[in-house]
Amino acid sequence: MDDTGHEMDKAGPSGIESLRMLISHNADGMVVIDPEGHALLVNPAAEALLGRTSEELLGQQFGLPIIEGSTTEVDVLRSDGTVLVAELRAAEIRWDGRPASLATLRDVTERKRRNAHMAHVERMASVGTLAAGVAHEVNNPLTYVLFNLQWLERALPKVADALHACRTGTGVELPESCRPEAVRKMAEGAARAAEGAGRIRDIVRTLTGFSRNDVETTSPVDVNASAEAAVQMAQNEIRYRATLARDFASSVPVLADEGRITQVILNLLINAAQAIPDGASEENVILVRTFDRGNEVVVEVHDTGVGIPGNLVPRIFEPFYTSKPAGQGSGLGLAICHNIVEVTGGRIEVESVEGKGTCFRVCFPAMSEHLSPPAPSELRSEPPLDGRRPRVLVVDDEPMVGEIVDATLGREFDVVVVNSGAKARELLQRDGDFDVILSDLLMPGVSGMDLYAWMESEHPAFCERTSFMTGGAFTPKAAEFLARMDDRCVKKPFDVRTLLNFVRAAAKRPEAGLGTPTSEEAR
Repeated sequence: MDDTGHEMDKAGPSGIESLRMLISHNADGMVVIDPEGHALLVNPAAEALLGRTSEELLGQQFGLPIIEGSTTEVDVLRSDGTVLVAELRAAEIRWDGRPASLATLRDVTERKRRNAHMAHVERMASVGTLAAGVAHEVNNPLTYVLFNLQWLERALPKVADALHACRTGTGVELPESCRPEAVRKMAEGAARAAEGAGRIRDIVRTLTGFSRNDVETTSPVDVNASAEAAVQMAQNEIRYRATLARDFASSVPVLADEGRITQVILNLLINAAQAIPDGASEENVILVRTFDRGNEVVVEVHDTGVGIPGNLVPRIFEPFYTSKPAGQGSGLGLAICHNIVEVTGGRIEVESVEGKGTCFRVCFPAMSEHLSPPAPSELRSEPPLDGRRPRVLVVDDEPMVGEIVDATLGREFDVVVVNSGAKARELLQRDGDFDVILSDLLMPGVSGMDLYAWMESEHPAFCERTSFMTGGAFTPKAAEFLARMDDRCVKKPFDVRTLLNFVRAAAKRPEAGLGTPTSEEAR
């Protein structure tokens, strides 16, 4: 019998019975479907997978997409309400002398769960390997952040004393601490501290995105940014083995999960570094390239390391296979990279010459639209809305955050700060005339999510005026909530420009400034 079952049909009833017997005893779920989509035969494995008996299924619409000759993943809703993920394959056959389709279903729910878990474990292992390098990257800027802040802490009280002396007339001559050059040095010290804190913030954000275990989200990803993030995390692993070179030329985004793309590039960089012995960094090079090729975005990682023996190349993407010495590799990294790339619809290739080096090439499907850099925004006050200052309610359980937000927004907005979701709820019941409600997401007691749920139930008009600030979504519930909020979230730590522009945009929404909702609106 060929794959389509034609010979079985020609063989007459005995051939059909043999095919029926083969289907019935197959471990995979199998359903024979007529051209109109009705189930003609359902084997026991399909009954178990679908959670329905053959009596319930026969003669009914199959309800899953049938694409001949292809394998697709589909969500299967079982009779008990649970959802499974199944691989669906379909082939043309003839059944009782008529064309039909044979659909094969294989439950891959547990496999996907294990793969997701292994991917998370591998990411955590990579973060552990890089901990020393990340500490090195953080400690450098942290050193001059602390140094400059401690210097300002000592210097500023002297300035305050000198200014007081000048005002009271007890100071005959302007002290050295108040002279323009000294004040300029203080401003430079503050700028250096801010720059170092910005570097630390970027490192933390990169690690947070890389290590998260929440639901994967797809969005347009700039592979240049992902490559740069991976380079920053791998820098300490590379610097003692090779010179790092960049050649970022891609201008087209790919639709993927940004953390996963960074994970792939990081793993390839670590592999490249580990293929080069310590102590000869001037003689070796690791090159990271990105470029566009037709309908693809390509990322290449080249190294001048030991290379991979030709007989081992076909096996390098197999799970748990590693050519590294015992204790130096889990054998999961490249297998997980291969899986991540395949999920995006891409492919990963390798070229290697033993003793000369290796090139890993990752090809992603390109999106049609190009990335364009955001227009620069200026830090300046804007005129009040309709001749009045917009009102902003700030909700955050951290007092210092409330203080800095108040200080940042206070020149342009009338700001009210409360330190809990419960107090915000009490205030809004008395006074809802706020143009913007800016709440922390995760707080003890009544969280930002709880506050928003109360608004949805009691005062829906508040919802459109509410935005969130967060240091990260650490639970699946929080991640799902933030995905719903779309662009109504600003990430901590933010700078003055980011916060001002975010609140200005929120205040300009058509829904802002609607006043206190009436009881009729609440209903």
